Amino acid sequence: MKEVAHFADEVKSRFPDLNVLLCNAGVLNPRRAETKDGLEMTFQGMFSNAGGFPAAQHNSNIQIRHVVLCCGAMSLSVTALDWSDVMAKKEYEKYLVYSRSKLCLHLMAFALHRRMNIARRNVAVNVVELGKEREPNNNGKISGAEATDERLQERLWTYSTELAQGYV
Repeated sequence: MKEVAHFADEVKSRFPDLNVLLCNAGVLNPRRAETKDGLEMTFQGMFSNAGGFPAAQHNSNIQIRHVVLCCGAMSLSVTALDWSDVMAKKEYEKYLVYSRSKLCLHLMAFALHRRMNIARRNVAVNVVELGKEREPNNNGKISGAEATDERLQERLWTYSTELAQGYV
């Protein structure tokens, strides 16, 4: 997380105006691992990827002019988020945790999009599944009911903001 904050500072100093912010990262570990900050690595990968959502909060005065793109995955619809074990200390299965991290990415992206709309900033926040955009049956609606639940989006936004407090 500290690296995310340092990265955000670097971006802010080098690129105060961005046309596009592309968030693309993913971690799939066979066994549970923690970052230096003590966070479960797959969740941390999503958290850093998704905006560095903490980086976006840390540097809210960076001007993103047009688009935030987050790279998602279809696997998000496999499971629900387990609020009693977000860091996967009780149960770690790599595909389950990866799926939950992608669900978190979708939740955070939709929450950020709503915030941009409320602030009347003309910035689109999109989640894309690389490789799926050209499939003939793709109607653009791959997020699933859980990802589009605004209450869950807000709960995760609050959780993530509180989690980031110690780092950014």
